[in-house]
Amino acid sequence: MRAKDIMSSPVFTVEQTSTVEAAAALMTAKSVTALPVLDEGGALVGMVGESDLLWHRVPADPTVYLRPLPDTDPAERPGMVVEVMSPYPVTTRPDTDVAEVAEAMLEYDVRSIPVLEDGDLVGIVSRRDILRAMVRGDDVLTAEVQHRLDEYADEQRR
Repeated sequence: MRAKDIMSSPVFTVEQTSTVEAAAALMTAKSVTALPVLDEGGALVGMVGESDLLWHRVPADPTVYLRPLPDTDPAERPGMVVEVMSPYPVTTRPDTDVAEVAEAMLEYDVRSIPVLEDGDLVGIVSRRDILRAMVRGDDVLTAEVQHRLDEYADEQRR
């Protein structure tokens, strides 16, 4: 099984100049845990996840809730995605084996990996996508194999 077989597409993305609040709203509305970050030209420049958006917004020390919260100036908090995103995202290609994608997720401790083809963002694979593929029943797998065989046969006839 390849990344292209389980990836989500189209991909919900955010621009690096978007606000942290806009990214959080998109993640919440689309029920995703991370978003690829694009520059003005549409090139992938990073990833922003839930933990990135919570950074500087939730106290790292849980005992802070037991004391009065210090006055924090909202102007000191990061306001744009580019300020909190993770640059240099781990990426994969559509033909990469899903086992390799899962291994990369574990190695780099990421929850999703953008799928690039010739530099263009064509999909994203999340841990949930991999788990979903693992729990498919035989009837679903049979139908999928038949569909792929039919596609292959059609290509050979051309």
